[in-house]
Amino acid sequence: MDRKTLKNIWIALLIITLVSGYLYFFWTPQRSPARLHYRPQGKNIVREPQEPPETTNIPRSQGVPLRQGKADQAQTPEDSHGYPLAQKSEIPALLVIDNHSYSTTVPTGASVYDLMQIIRKEYPFTFSGKEYSGLGFFVEEINGVKNNTQEGRYWIYYINDKKAQAGVSNYIVQSNDIINWKYEHEND
Repeated sequence: MDRKTLKNIWIALLIITLVSGYLYFFWTPQRSPARLHYRPQGKNIVREPQEPPETTNIPRSQGVPLRQGKADQAQTPEDSHGYPLAQKSEIPALLVIDNHSYSTTVPTGASVYDLMQIIRKEYPFTFSGKEYSGLGFFVEEINGVKNNTQEGRYWIYYINDKKAQAGVSNYIVQSNDIINWKYEHEND
């Protein structure tokens, strides 16, 4: 065989390898890590988990929009990896701020941050803050009252009358939890 023939065989094998690799990774449904099914709904893309079976009971009429990117935009509850929570069951939860009670239900597995997002949609309630890498979301303002670093007063939340030991995006709300936000000195 001459050099030109060997070169053409080498190029053909390289192309076959690349095409077969592409087909294996992008055309084989089993390679998809979460087997997600995408379907458009309005301006959003809806992502519904196809496995395991207990998470597939999201009604077709309901869309689960993906995270918009800004912490203070209305969002659907998501898990810590950014995937929408399956709404297989809901649990009651109560949010108390300055003696104002906000009662609602949240999907099983929702965080306090998710609860606050749901409350924001249902009641005249506002909050804002910042997302810190590795730490989660930090609330800086509730209903127009901001943390005051000069006075050492901050929004601190309690779970069933006990000071929270986890951030709002990390604590998973349990059935009948009472989440109470207090504006107080950090050492109280």
